[in-house]
Amino acid sequence: MRVCIPLFLFGSLLAAQTVEVEVFDSLTGAPVAGASVIENGAGNAVSRTDVAGHFRTTRTASPVISFGFTISRAGYLTAYPSIASKPNQSVTNVRIPLTPAAVISGKLVDEDGFPVDHANVQAMAYRVMDGERKLRWVVSAVSNDLGEYRLKGLSAGSYYIGVQPGHARNWDGRYVFQFIDGALQPGEKNLIEVKAGQERSGVDGTLAKHEGITVAGRVVMPEGTAARQMSVDVRDSVYHNFFSAPLQSDGAFEIRHLAPGSYILRARTQNQSGEVRAGDFLATSQLQVESSDLTGLLLAPRAVQPIDISGSVVQEGGGAPQPMMIVVSGTYGAGISARSAEDGSFTLKGLLPGHYIVNAQPDYRAIRTRDAASIAFPSSARFGEKEVLESGLEVDGTSTGPLQIKLKQPIMIAGQVVDGAGNPVPNAFLWVISDRGFQGWRIVDAKGAFQFEFRTAGDYRIYAAGDQALIPDFEYIKAHEKDSQAVRIVEGQNPPIVVRLPAR
Repeated sequence: MRVCIPLFLFGSLLAAQTVEVEVFDSLTGAPVAGASVIENGAGNAVSRTDVAGHFRTTRTASPVISFGFTISRAGYLTAYPSIASKPNQSVTNVRIPLTPAAVISGKLVDEDGFPVDHANVQAMAYRVMDGERKLRWVVSAVSNDLGEYRLKGLSAGSYYIGVQPGHARNWDGRYVFQFIDGALQPGEKNLIEVKAGQERSGVDGTLAKHEGITVAGRVVMPEGTAARQMSVDVRDSVYHNFFSAPLQSDGAFEIRHLAPGSYILRARTQNQSGEVRAGDFLATSQLQVESSDLTGLLLAPRAVQPIDISGSVVQEGGGAPQPMMIVVSGTYGAGISARSAEDGSFTLKGLLPGHYIVNAQPDYRAIRTRDAASIAFPSSARFGEKEVLESGLEVDGTSTGPLQIKLKQPIMIAGQVVDGAGNPVPNAFLWVISDRGFQGWRIVDAKGAFQFEFRTAGDYRIYAAGDQALIPDFEYIKAHEKDSQAVRIVEGQNPPIVVRLPAR
């Protein structure tokens, strides 16, 4: 998911700005005392709300168009309000709602009735990510010695409860990742619904043993490497199943009890960090597990060498490209970044094999004198012949690009979120969907106002929610498609958009 970058109005004027805010419970209207308030972009200054739910901040800064805050308190969902501000002008009577968080709790036992301790219990939901509907964990917790778990900090919605079996798997490998009803796939029986502030207890489960599928093969050992120096594992990207097996002296391996699904089979050098490093030996293979055992697999590891990827930033329509910060975050290790030069060229250095997400954003430190309305954003990123801005790029140790990032000035649209009576709704959460998938999100300001940068003209749907979940919720989208706002965006000027918040 690409994060939308808030725009700043740059200038040389420094002025005092003051904001006074009241934080209240969205269900009861009562003030929320003791909430932690972090002022984003101001050295992450931290304060707390008083007994009346108030906080105040004053700072001297260049005239930004808004203040950004992170407001959190135990038992509530975190809020990320943006409050409009002008130099030498106080902003008062701003009310920020905090929504009470929901809780799901219960107890896990195995087939023999013994408590399952150290299980990783996950509340999972379908999300729209990278343009696709994917099941992802939202909140997780670890069961105690009595098998009890408590999933806290949930927004209202429906969740599948998945379980990594913890210590149960240590003595019986047939206890694999499963849902709380013992099934290997999500279904209506393990779908749990909660409302804002609800604590739903008694969501108990009995884990089942699954014989599953066996995967077997051999690793061609690199010269001078002993089997004890290598390891073999398989993992999937949906449920985070992870299975490993020791190598025999001749490189043979066998991994048992895999559930049907797509996996990555990997042989690699063992090291203390657990991460792949330059000079390690590595081999990977995509694996589709269905209903029959897979045998005779062959892996031939080779030495991992970091590579450099060259690239360029180009401005659509020609002209000198603006300075950009390019960041790729990958499967192994920390992200790698580079700043583009005056001619738009850049080099990402030291990439190891793996999948990388591309995030390119304006280098605001280098364009402080540029008019905010003229700032351009990526409309395309091509790695060789493949478009990778949405899907990410694959680095296999041989291809070095080039990576070309095309910039386009977005179509700026202003709007406001209102309730059924036409009153502004402060700090609502918006996301935008097109036939290409998820396009971005916004949190509106204290007056319900927002701006959104559309990268291309076309037809879109805008969804609004009072709860500020930072990942689009597929179930909410499905339930509210009819009362979402359909808009057609054209090149040039577009009228303001009014988005109505659906009734609860």
